[in-house]
Parts: sequence; C-alpha cells; structure tokens
Amino acid sequence: APPVYAGPIIDMHAHVHFDDGRGKLDEAHPAGVEPILALDATAGVVKTALIVVAPKGQPDVTRAMNDRVLLAASRSEGRAFAVCS
Repeated sequence: APPVYAGPIIDMHAHVHFDDGRGKLDEAHPAGVEPILALDATAGVVKTALIVVAPKGQPDVTRAMNDRVLLAASRSEGRAFAVCS
C-alpha cells in the first residue's frame, strides 16, 4: 500500500465574510472568522488562509476589507494568516 500522509492539513482557501450589514452568506457560511476556525478545528486543519472577495473598482473598500483580514489573522493565535486582494 502507498504511504499515507499524516502531516498537518493546511487550508489555503477560506473566504471570510464579515458582518457588515449583509449578514451571513447562507446557513453553511456564517459571517466572521470564528466559524471558519471552528470548522478547521473539527476537520484537523491547523492553519488557514483568510481572504475576502474584494469588489472590483473600489480600492477604498478593498483596503478596508484587507485591514479586517489582517487584524483577524493577527488575533487568531497563529491559526490563520492573511491573503490580501
């Protein structure tokens, strides 16, 4: 049998949706970082990238969203890192 990978799992694609008045995307995708980190913990993911879907042609909004991702990653106790748009 081929060897089985037993190392840490790294999720490189977690879109975070902040509660900015739009609410959650749907029942499976609530707003905020904590639901992502909770799902990661359940799945055995030890570190995840946080990224937002920035609106085209709105650099001020993109910058603000990136700032929130940077802050969230800095508060994640090493469980997340930011990927900015």
